[in-house]
Amino acid sequence: MKHYEYTYLTRQDISEEDAKKIQDDLTAFLQEKKGGIVDLLKSYKKRLAYPIKKQIIAYVNTILFRADPETAAELKKEADGIDRILRGLLVAYDPEKLKRGPRRERTRSIDRPVEEKTTADKEIPARSQETEKPVKKEPQQESALPQKKAKAELRDIEQKLDEILN
Repeated sequence: MKHYEYTYLTRQDISEEDAKKIQDDLTAFLQEKKGGIVDLLKSYKKRLAYPIKKQIIAYVNTILFRADPETAAELKKEADGIDRILRGLLVAYDPEKLKRGPRRERTRSIDRPVEEKTTADKEIPARSQETEKPVKKEPQQESALPQKKAKAELRDIEQKLDEILN
């Protein structure tokens, strides 16, 4: 027996009793066919990305169960026959693959500063036929204007904000 997840969208204008009846009908169908219910997730309201059968809002319901592939296909056909269900999706999954191990550490720390090179410091390869060695570009003359800092420090930002707010 495989694990399946059946997620379906129901119309927003049906009552809670009708939604519960649909869920009970589907779970009864599964139990009749010797399928096991793993979990019934709580339904929630969702705005749809595009209208489905002229509906823009729907309730999302999910049933997690174990069954044979034939039973799962029959459940899909049974649910497609219910007119209050807008759309349904049946997915097989492996519960062992869903268990996550510890996350890996990042290879580069966010706090570590990155060394910045100016265009004058970079070596630009020459395209001459005589030499294939990279040629270092001559630094440009410095202008009278002071250079801007690449990054503003946090205390400078806080000081500016205080000036603006006061």
